[in-house]
Amino acid sequence: MTDIATQNSSGRTQSGFEKNSFNQEPENTTSRVADGATEAAKTALDKGRQLATVAGAQAKDARAKLTTRVRNNPLSSVGIAFGVAFGAGAALAMLRK
Repeated sequence: MTDIATQNSSGRTQSGFEKNSFNQEPENTTSRVADGATEAAKTALDKGRQLATVAGAQAKDARAKLTTRVRNNPLSSVGIAFGVAFGAGAALAMLRK
C-alpha cells in the first residue's frame, strides 16, 4: 500500500494510503473470516458424515446380533420383552399415584 497524494475538487490534498488501507481492511477481514468459516463448516460436515457412516454400520451390526439372539432363544426373548413391558407399566402406575 503506497501513499498516493491526490487532489480533490476543492483543491485539498488527500492521502491515498489512508483511503485505500482503511476502505479495503474490512473487506479483507470479512473475506478471511468468511473463508475460515466456510472451511470450518466443510470440515464439520465431513466429520459428521464419517460419524453417521460409522453409527449406521454399528446399528446394522447390533440389529443383526439382536435378530440372531432372538431367533436362537425365542422364549427368553419373549420373557425379557414381557418383563420390560411389565416393569415400565408398573413404574408408570407408581408415578401416577
